[in-house]
Amino acid sequence: MEKQPERPEAPLNTPTMVRGPEGYYTAPRTSDLPVASLALGILSIFFSFLTALPGLVLGIVALYQIKGSGRQLAGAGLAIAGIVLSVLTPLILPALLLPVFMQARERARKEVCASNLKQISMATMMYTDDYDEHYPPAAHWCTVIYPYIENYAAFKCPDDDSGSRSSYALNAALGGFSAKKVGEPGDIVSSFDAHANWDLAGGAGLLALRHNGGATIGYADGHVMSVRGDSLNLLDWNPSQSPASRPSVVLRRENQHNE
Repeated sequence: MEKQPERPEAPLNTPTMVRGPEGYYTAPRTSDLPVASLALGILSIFFSFLTALPGLVLGIVALYQIKGSGRQLAGAGLAIAGIVLSVLTPLILPALLLPVFMQARERARKEVCASNLKQISMATMMYTDDYDEHYPPAAHWCTVIYPYIENYAAFKCPDDDSGSRSSYALNAALGGFSAKKVGEPGDIVSSFDAHANWDLAGGAGLLALRHNGGATIGYADGHVMSVRGDSLNLLDWNPSQSPASRPSVVLRRENQHNE
């Protein structure tokens, strides 16, 4: 039996013949434009409008091309998918990422606030060193410690939109108080996030819960903490109270700044 000669392979660009009920017909080939549109739509997840707009244009052009090809071209589904991705991805991604950016921004603002109170706490301690171990007078504490900072921005919390000159208040109980009589400086509130203005002093009633329901607190020994709202009632405002008579409490804190 003679061996039949092998049929040569058809070139890649030769249309594929498909047998149907009414005989053979040319199968539509997939256009390159829908594939490109889909690829650009997927890339828009990472590059947003940079690839979304070309993906949208190519998808629309592909649909017109397929419609006018007399069933010679396929890929309408790919073109539609590319159009949908190109349109929706730049709109959906910002909504998904917005909470992440907001949290990052709030963390950064809270760090700035903590840095401010760190400077204020250290300036207060330097003042006491220069003035016979006594804290600044409550009536003009901002004014007298300013020369140790020389930066008005240090008195403004980024989350304070009140327009006041200062976002912080001094614990009024420390005004003019002798630092030598403070038994546990690490427990006593010195300066704090407050509904305040320049040179304002007071107590817990002035606390401003600007940072996710909590407040940033500077202590008499110079360290700073971000204290959660459910622990603010445990803050110690009385420097005259003896250490032995103070209740032993653990504040629930978010961050501590000892540097």
